Amino acid sequence: MDCPLQTVHMCLLKGILGVKRTTPNCSVLHECGQEPLQFYWFRAAVRFHNALLCSNSSTLAKVLKADIAMSTINKKCWSAEFLDAFYGLERRSAEFQHRVRTFQTIPQSEFVVDVRKRLRSIWNQANQLGNEDQMDKAAKYHNWVALPLPRSVTVDGPPFSVPRYLHLDLGKQTQRNVARFRLHSHVLRVARQEAGNIMMVPVISVACRQCKMKNTLFSCALACKCVR
Repeated sequence: MDCPLQTVHMCLLKGILGVKRTTPNCSVLHECGQEPLQFYWFRAAVRFHNALLCSNSSTLAKVLKADIAMSTINKKCWSAEFLDAFYGLERRSAEFQHRVRTFQTIPQSEFVVDVRKRLRSIWNQANQLGNEDQMDKAAKYHNWVALPLPRSVTVDGPPFSVPRYLHLDLGKQTQRNVARFRLHSHVLRVARQEAGNIMMVPVISVACRQCKMKNTLFSCALACKCVR
């Protein structure tokens, strides 16, 4: 996420949602149903590699083979960085690297699925609820308000489901309030308590820093309660 272009992308998304700059990037991408730009760059690099192998130009094939041979002694060449990017994939890291070294094309669909699984792995730790006082903002977002992840990872389609409020014409301020509450980017002091009703809905004790109003409300009515 330290790429300047990715930083601009995240600033744009956070500006649209109206949340703070300190809001976790992974939560913002999840909320907007998007993937980091590095995913698209990596996929484009795989397509470029396959296109070089399938090209009718013998010169391009020789250049690629020479660059792959150079990767063993020069870690700054294109092929060396390309091979290093495969580390950490879900299943086929070694297989993809072997295909590159033996001048074989990389299956596009299998590659995309593995990369998306690696990007999704950030939420695996968030699925394991621990002490809520020690949970960070991303884990709270994922376990409390985020829409469930799709059961299967596919090649096509968005990686995450976009919440309904982003499809509605709620007005800029209302959308900002909902987004800030969902992404834990608000100024409300919220303490979770045990449910005290038949439906077992969590009850929240609220003290707003802006208007000093104190009430006990359900979480669904919290986002727009404060008028400031």
